[in-house]
Amino acid sequence: PATFSDVSANWVTNGSGNWETAANWSSSPQIPGGAPDTAGAWITFDNNGGASTANPVVTLSQSATATGLQFGNTSGGPAVNYTINVGLPGTTINVLSEIDSFSGTNSVNVPVTTSADPFYFDVLAGSTLTIPNFADGSYGQITKYDTGTVVLGGSIHQNLTVDGTVTFMDN
Repeated sequence: PATFSDVSANWVTNGSGNWETAANWSSSPQIPGGAPDTAGAWITFDNNGGASTANPVVTLSQSATATGLQFGNTSGGPAVNYTINVGLPGTTINVLSEIDSFSGTNSVNVPVTTSADPFYFDVLAGSTLTIPNFADGSYGQITKYDTGTVVLGGSIHQNLTVDGTVTFMDN
């Protein structure tokens, strides 16, 4: 298996690929997803300064941890829509503080867990973030900023403070 580190990194491949392939990341030869240190590890999926034009499907086959995940065009050029898929059963992403979606339609089809209190979503107008399997363990507070849409499925035990729209899947 690949060895994850606690580095912050940006997906730099113009297209789909495996999370565990170091060359797909700005941090190569390190692969993001190891338990973050106190500085935090941010994992970014955007258009890589306009160099990415495809709508990538990123396949994660080992469980990963990040302080935060960020999706969307942050540096000009076209929006890129990301999909994060499960490569092997039992794979999860543990997110310690927040998930942001600044543009596009982004889906995290890997189960996402958190025990953060508080936990944040920041989804800008016109953007949609879908997480079909979101589970928290804190029984604390989720705050959703901006007017974009978050679609969640799974187990929500936290109090919600919401701007914009949050849609719950499957009850």
